[in-house]
Amino acid sequence: MERPINLPPEEAAERLRVSKNTLSNWRVQGCGPKFIKMGRKVLYPLPELEAFEREHLQSNTTGVRDNAR
Repeated sequence: MERPINLPPEEAAERLRVSKNTLSNWRVQGCGPKFIKMGRKVLYPLPELEAFEREHLQSNTTGVRDNAR
Protein backbone atom coordinates (compact mmCIF):
# COMPACT_ATOMS: atom_id res chain seq x y z
CA MET A 1 0.00 0.00 0.00
CA GLU A 2 1.26 3.44 -0.94
CA ARG A 3 1.94 5.85 1.93
CA PRO A 4 0.04 9.12 1.72
CA ILE A 5 2.05 12.25 1.05
CA ASN A 6 1.85 14.71 3.93
CA LEU A 7 3.55 18.09 3.67
CA PRO A 8 4.90 20.17 6.56
CA PRO A 9 3.57 23.74 6.83
CA GLU A 10 6.62 25.20 5.05
CA GLU A 11 5.99 23.11 1.93
CA ALA A 12 2.21 23.52 2.08
CA ALA A 13 2.62 27.31 2.29
CA GLU A 14 4.99 27.28 -0.67
CA ARG A 15 2.55 25.18 -2.72
CA LEU A 16 -0.36 27.53 -1.93
CA ARG A 17 1.86 30.63 -2.31
CA VAL A 18 1.00 31.97 1.13
CA SER A 19 3.12 32.49 4.23
CA LYS A 20 3.45 30.02 7.10
CA ASN A 21 1.75 32.64 9.27
CA THR A 22 -1.25 32.67 6.93
CA LEU A 23 -1.54 28.89 7.21
CA SER A 24 -1.32 29.17 10.98
CA ASN A 25 -4.06 31.81 11.03
CA TRP A 26 -6.24 29.67 8.76
CA ARG A 27 -5.85 26.74 11.18
CA VAL A 28 -7.06 28.92 14.06
CA GLN A 29 -9.94 30.34 12.00
CA GLY A 30 -10.87 26.97 10.47
CA CYS A 31 -10.90 28.37 6.94
CA GLY A 32 -7.83 26.74 5.39
CA PRO A 33 -7.05 23.26 4.09
CA LYS A 34 -7.65 20.29 6.38
CA PHE A 35 -4.58 19.18 8.31
CA ILE A 36 -3.29 16.50 10.65
CA LYS A 37 -2.05 17.44 14.12
CA MET A 38 -0.17 14.92 16.23
CA GLY A 39 1.20 16.50 19.35
CA ARG A 40 2.92 19.67 18.17
CA LYS A 41 3.47 18.42 14.63
CA VAL A 42 1.21 19.71 11.84
CA LEU A 43 1.03 18.04 8.43
CA TYR A 44 -1.08 18.73 5.36
CA PRO A 45 -2.19 15.69 3.33
CA LEU A 46 -1.54 16.38 -0.36
CA PRO A 47 -5.11 15.37 -1.38
CA GLU A 48 -6.48 17.98 1.07
CA LEU A 49 -4.26 20.70 -0.42
CA GLU A 50 -5.42 19.72 -3.90
CA ALA A 51 -9.07 19.81 -2.77
CA PHE A 52 -8.53 23.26 -1.21
CA GLU A 53 -7.04 24.50 -4.49
CA ARG A 54 -10.00 23.11 -6.48
CA GLU A 55 -12.48 24.78 -4.09
CA HIS A 56 -10.84 28.13 -4.80
CA LEU A 57 -10.82 27.96 -8.60
CA GLN A 58 -12.39 31.04 -10.18
CA SER A 59 -13.58 31.64 -13.72
CA ASN A 60 -13.58 35.45 -13.38
CA THR A 61 -13.00 38.19 -10.84
CA THR A 62 -16.51 39.68 -10.90
CA GLY A 63 -18.04 39.42 -7.46
CA VAL A 64 -15.16 37.37 -6.07
CA ARG A 65 -14.52 38.09 -2.40
CA ASP A 66 -11.30 37.04 -0.67
CA ASN A 67 -12.64 34.84 2.17
CA ALA A 68 -9.16 34.10 3.49
CA ARG A 69 -8.73 37.56 4.99
